[in-house]
Amino acid sequence: MRSMTVFTESDVKRILGAVTARPTFSASSESGPVKPQVTAFPPTLELVSGGLILEHHARSLIGKAIFSDEDSSRITLLELASSANLEVKKVEALLPSNDEPLWGRVGNSTVIRKKEYITLQEDLRRRMKDQVLIISMYCKEKAIDTQFFRKLLGESVRTSDIDWIGYDRDMVCAKAFYEECESALRADLAQISAPIEISTLLPERQLSVTFISSILKSILKKDGNPLGAIKGITFTPHSFAEARRNGFIERIHRDGLEIFRAEGLENLPGLHILEKHVVTENYIAQLKTSIEERLRTEGWAEVKDTRYPLSSGDENALRLILRSRQGDFDMQAGRLVSRALKQSLMEKGIEYAMQQAQLASKSKSKKDIRSKTLKLQDLLQFLSESSSVPLPALTSMLDTIYPIAFDSFNDHITIVQEEAAKNLRDVFREKGYARFQIHYAALQGLEEGSLRSKLAADLVDYARELLVGHLDRYKTFMEPDVIPSSILDFRIALQQTANSTAKPEQLLKNIDMYLQDIMKLVVGSATSDTMLEHQKKRFISDLKAQLQKTNDASLALTLTLILLHAGLGPGVLKASGKYVPKLLKLLQGKLDQQTMDDLVRLKDTVLSRKKFTQEDFNRLRQIGERSDRFAN
Repeated sequence: MRSMTVFTESDVKRILGAVTARPTFSASSESGPVKPQVTAFPPTLELVSGGLILEHHARSLIGKAIFSDEDSSRITLLELASSANLEVKKVEALLPSNDEPLWGRVGNSTVIRKKEYITLQEDLRRRMKDQVLIISMYCKEKAIDTQFFRKLLGESVRTSDIDWIGYDRDMVCAKAFYEECESALRADLAQISAPIEISTLLPERQLSVTFISSILKSILKKDGNPLGAIKGITFTPHSFAEARRNGFIERIHRDGLEIFRAEGLENLPGLHILEKHVVTENYIAQLKTSIEERLRTEGWAEVKDTRYPLSSGDENALRLILRSRQGDFDMQAGRLVSRALKQSLMEKGIEYAMQQAQLASKSKSKKDIRSKTLKLQDLLQFLSESSSVPLPALTSMLDTIYPIAFDSFNDHITIVQEEAAKNLRDVFREKGYARFQIHYAALQGLEEGSLRSKLAADLVDYARELLVGHLDRYKTFMEPDVIPSSILDFRIALQQTANSTAKPEQLLKNIDMYLQDIMKLVVGSATSDTMLEHQKKRFISDLKAQLQKTNDASLALTLTLILLHAGLGPGVLKASGKYVPKLLKLLQGKLDQQTMDDLVRLKDTVLSRKKFTQEDFNRLRQIGERSDRFAN
């Protein structure tokens, strides 16, 4: 680039000052005085090294560098900027318009100058005469981009003389060359009688398969009665396809199934095109009959032909055909499953869910019961053990079975919770409250004295152990945040009786008062006298059964005396063997003499640690069995 005159900043200011200091004046007018006019100074650019340069001068210098007839090498914007002593962005703003011929840019930083541009034009025109240019390959060869290529092509060849090839217009050739290739291809097609790969057409020209395919598709589209059809990389003449089709139809009607080797069968009646095979309607009917037989015996069936190896695509197509026919079956993971079997599995799934919910009832608390769930894998395992259905089909059916079984499980869990809560209340009422009331009533029926006081103390200890146990089971079952405070208070009061200085009978009275309130809270109402009488009879029946089984003399005697007092009094005493003499003494005058004598004799036998005879046991069992009659 030639040297250029550079003004310093002080020079420019001096020049500008001189110019602006000499104003010119416009002609006078009647409207007012003459106004001075300031002369505009041409635009300037600041140089990198300091100073200014006129913009039009800088533009001229850059243009001369690009359109030089001497230098054919490419130049970068950085090099232009360095030569012009300007910033790169200022040089870029001074470049010629993109529409201006004989130059161009490659990317953002490189400029192709006039001499190389003309060379590229000449090369492009020469190669367009007898070649198809693949744009990407040509750009790579010439180290240019597609934007520059399209500018170069537009300035080198008339648009009307160009044919763009390919779906993405990624190839280009001269129209005359294209028409020449099309004519030659038509001549070759006329001689073809069998399928041929497209890549082998026009071998002498060494053309790309994409280009040949484009010409071939154009020919077939233009012709009203095309010579053949393209499939993939092969061209098949219609004459060949027709002959093959006729032979194929003859074989398939003979055999019922044939590998799919012919085109144009889509609209023929009685034929079904699968993936790799074609089958007749008669074949479908026979297959359906064999499948229905297996459905009747096994409940499910594979869609397979044992005589012919079918592809998975063939089998899928057959499934779709069979599904469209009326039948008492459904498709599950590629298998046909009878609706009767599905219903049976549904019922088994619900039954299993109910069983699992029932097992949950053995849990100790509501929280434990609620934590139980019906697991999909467990249901699948159960059904797989009770059915021969393949696992994939069974898994598919669970999409329908599991939600219903799951709902049944949850519904039954609710029932189980309610039953568990009811059982807990019943046990508390019958084994806790009623048992205490029966013992307490018997105690109150005794005359006051040392025996009553001692039995009262024993009953306090028994009540503490009995009722604390029941309350603990209730606490464990119920949610912690819903346990009434009165139950917790009652439990504390029961435990405190162990070290209480109060009289046992007062403690029993307090326990009874607490129990009445707890019964209303837990059960909903106080227990009736009828229920207590019923529980007393059951208790007595249990004692009699125990008496009939025991071979312990002391226990047999104690049970007999308790039964006699129960027959005579309002309840059932809670008493151990150490109270036998006093219990027997209380019966004086209330029993016949023979019975009394026998009881005294047997008491002495126990106290003297002599062995009971079988007759002794039988006598006690006889008395105990008749204990309720002594009240009359």
